[in-house]
Amino acid sequence: MSSGLGRSRAYSLVDSSQVSTFLISILLIVYGSFRSLNMDFENQDKEKDNNSSSGSFNGNSTNNSIQTIDSTQALFLPIGASVSLLVMFFFFDSVQVVFTICTAVLATIAFAFLLLPMCQYLTRPCSPQNKISFGCCGRFTAAELLSFSLSVMLVLIWVLTGHWLLMDALAMGLCVAMIAFVRLPSLKVSCLLLSGLLIYDVFWVFFSAYIFNSNVMVKVATQPADNPLDVLSRKLHLGPSVGRDVPRLSLPGKLVFPRVTYGGCGLSHSTPSPAAPDSWKYDGSQRVTRMAILVLFCQRVVLFPLRAGLVLGDVPV
Repeated sequence: MSSGLGRSRAYSLVDSSQVSTFLISILLIVYGSFRSLNMDFENQDKEKDNNSSSGSFNGNSTNNSIQTIDSTQALFLPIGASVSLLVMFFFFDSVQVVFTICTAVLATIAFAFLLLPMCQYLTRPCSPQNKISFGCCGRFTAAELLSFSLSVMLVLIWVLTGHWLLMDALAMGLCVAMIAFVRLPSLKVSCLLLSGLLIYDVFWVFFSAYIFNSNVMVKVATQPADNPLDVLSRKLHLGPSVGRDVPRLSLPGKLVFPRVTYGGCGLSHSTPSPAAPDSWKYDGSQRVTRMAILVLFCQRVVLFPLRAGLVLGDVPV
């Protein structure tokens, strides 16, 4: 019996889900940080070129698409996240289709952003970087069109199959996009935000069961949503053979990896099932994003003063 227990512990230490979660989280933090810093350096270079004639340079210039969190937003973000969690907990059946469609749209845009550097590398030898006009929709390069097309294809395959690998790929895109477009301007805002999110995590994971008789965070994270194709088929009365065999969807707000444990293997399932939660390892994408944003702030504290010719004491606190 002791040998079996020892083998079980050894399997849990080298469980593929644990290793995969750690490696993917580190990879997302590093890659997202590089994308974010490159965006900042490109914006600084553009601002420097624009102001070279007057000799002025603003080292804190930002792109309009970048969201800088202030103190008020840092305080109310955990509250807003808690309200959203309660809405999903109590009214999931009513909002699941709308939430699934919104998540699919956001995941499409985020994964296109994730694929953009690869598509730029592939299209550079055979296509100029001139933008193609699509009227009121805007102007896009060939690399942007290719990355968006690949992202749409991936989302459609995910909707049809619900496979956990595709869901993880979309969740990775969401993580990288949030890391790249969110900024913490000062140490005070960083402490406010991270402290609030820590309280948010601890309460909803460890104490919500005592109030709501169920772990709110786990239930919302593991509850699958109805497939929009199935809902559309039922609403239009298309018959049992049209859109009825598609699976329910586990939404890409988390990273999911199958557990390979002593005596069983989660790889036998293509989609996470609430009936067998122990077969899967869940990791919230917001936790990866939170760590990456903190790492990014520390990097900016060191890199930006050196690049702008300042001293470390000029960094905002």
